Amino acid sequence: MRQQILDLLNRRHKALSRNDILRFLELDESSGDEFDRTLSELVEGGYVRQTKKERFELLSESGCHVGTIQVHERGFGFFIFEDGSQPDVFIPAPLINGAMNEDKVLVCLTKPFNDYGKAEGRVARVLERNTQHVVGKLDLGKRFAFVIPREKKVKQDIFVPLDQLGGARHGEIVDVEITAYPKGRNNPEGKVVEVIGQSDDSGIAIETVIHSLGLPKEFPPEVLAQAEAIPEKIPAEEIRRRNDRRSDLIVTIDGADAQDFDDAITVFKKGPNYELSVHIADVTHYVAENSPIDQEALERGTSVYFPGRVIPMLPEKLSNNMCSLRPDEDRLCLSVDMSVSPEGKVVDHRIYESIIRSSERLIYDDVSDYLEGDSSKFSGDLATMLSQANELAGILRQKRFDRGAINFGFMESEIIVDEEGYPIDVRKRESRVANQMIEEFMILANETVSEHFFHLDLPFLYRTHEKPSLEKLTDFNNFIHNFGLGIRGKLEDVRPQQLNAIIEEVVDQPHSSIISKLMLRSLKQAKYTNYMEGHFGLASKYYSHFTSPIRRYPDLQIHRIIKENLSGKLSQGRVKHYETILPEVAELSSKRERRADSAEREVDDIKMAEFMQDKIGQTYLATVSGVTGFGLFVELDNSVEGMVRISDISWEDFQFDPDKYLIKGIKNGKTLTVGDKVPVQLIRVNVEAGEITFELLEKLDEATGK
Repeated sequence: MRQQILDLLNRRHKALSRNDILRFLELDESSGDEFDRTLSELVEGGYVRQTKKERFELLSESGCHVGTIQVHERGFGFFIFEDGSQPDVFIPAPLINGAMNEDKVLVCLTKPFNDYGKAEGRVARVLERNTQHVVGKLDLGKRFAFVIPREKKVKQDIFVPLDQLGGARHGEIVDVEITAYPKGRNNPEGKVVEVIGQSDDSGIAIETVIHSLGLPKEFPPEVLAQAEAIPEKIPAEEIRRRNDRRSDLIVTIDGADAQDFDDAITVFKKGPNYELSVHIADVTHYVAENSPIDQEALERGTSVYFPGRVIPMLPEKLSNNMCSLRPDEDRLCLSVDMSVSPEGKVVDHRIYESIIRSSERLIYDDVSDYLEGDSSKFSGDLATMLSQANELAGILRQKRFDRGAINFGFMESEIIVDEEGYPIDVRKRESRVANQMIEEFMILANETVSEHFFHLDLPFLYRTHEKPSLEKLTDFNNFIHNFGLGIRGKLEDVRPQQLNAIIEEVVDQPHSSIISKLMLRSLKQAKYTNYMEGHFGLASKYYSHFTSPIRRYPDLQIHRIIKENLSGKLSQGRVKHYETILPEVAELSSKRERRADSAEREVDDIKMAEFMQDKIGQTYLATVSGVTGFGLFVELDNSVEGMVRISDISWEDFQFDPDKYLIKGIKNGKTLTVGDKVPVQLIRVNVEAGEITFELLEKLDEATGK
């Protein structure tokens, strides 16, 4: 009924009375109670406005819309439409109206969209609060106390009455539950619910991130009890009903420190074709729907990976033991066999339940060494299989890039920690041939499964990556014009091939990785949906996440659907059930993924700051990775990134030119922009905030050639 009312008001484009709506929907008074309740919910939810004449209209008709606000650390915000149908709306700081980051809000436009897709608005009402807890440092006075938030997007300190301190002392890091939200100029109020520790405690910065983002740590007792009660021995009848692949040469290939092996492969040639089997841990055999483990996994959404530490989605007995495809142990799997032509086309495939026994636990670097020429690493059938697997991966990779998949090409950071979790090295992580090989096989399995179930017209989860917004693409295109580059064709009809052409054009240039990173930031974030729209970055028409059910809930969810379909248990009732729950599963999984990404970024920043804190005074040759009105972002050769503030430069007055994306010296006329090499000295490190600050040295000529 909710959608019927919205659709009607959208079609009529005018305010209707209660009786008009009932009449148009052909409803009588027997439906009145449900109708009135639904209409009230739409009004309260900010979707429908009730006029003074007791008529109802869509708020969007009056320039007001429902969505989420993202607050910037400088106080302003951006409104994101609930359906993603329009570009983000800028909200000036004075018009935030007490909204906090990620709140669901009703925003009314103050400046409508212009030809460039830009608009401004004000928060008319907060509909749903996202922030219930704030983590920060307690500032205790004689008559009052405030908590100074660690999260920069929380712009106001939290007032805490002295009788709500919960025993916390001045300077401690605490978790505050908000009891009253900001109104006008009043600060939010709260009470201390947990003392996390002293601000100078070892590891306090990481614990602060975990608490502030609401990451789970310990599993609830009922979840651990259920996991412990699962028998490790696989019943004989379960083995008999599955496809037995235990005699095959099957291997896992992972990092040296990996614990949860959720995928294994085997490859061989049959005539001109390659026969690829991808075996994925059958987590759903042990995790029943709506069981304590399943509910906890859904709430966690994903495993979270920090340097030297993991917050897992599943209890260790499952993630590192019973579901992990360890060598020489029988394991239950969901498998995909794919017959691939020499041109890289899947000409036949089969999806089925299996039991496997991994023959070898291989490591990326060892396999890469062999494939790159060290023949001493492997021999016999295993060596033959790895060579054929590498041939197939090369074919798949070339085909993927030929169809337009974006090859960003920059290396990510890798932080090495000791047994205590202290960083001892930071370096760029190289994606070697074995890493790329497994990546290609997992992508192919994800595409094959996704297409198979799309054509079955069954409810399913998809990994969706939409086309970039015109606004962000325009900004990126304006930026690369400074390097003599430009996106060919109409930006509104952009295809991934056009972006790949930019990367290929600068592949050997000093600013190559910077342009790749800025391009990545201009794209939309991938998300989970219950409808298929394709994956822009991979240039894939069909894409789902199937290959990591130990660490991602959407994979576990579609395994459950696949298995019910294979066993003939996917009744109409079950189809209706999945149609009902999948939108919510997709939305929650996307939120949990974003939370995990934020946590991993913040912890990486903290660990890099820890690594650099004993190096104050040292000088480096850095690369400019960003330019802003207040300074430069610079990156060292080991991938550590920091800030050079214009206010810290005493020997020159630099001014920012936003059109040319550079800063220019007033006295000497020298310019600095992205990709330039500059000499810097480390002057400040703030571990708690994960901030690294450099000073720009005066001797620029030798480094920049300017």
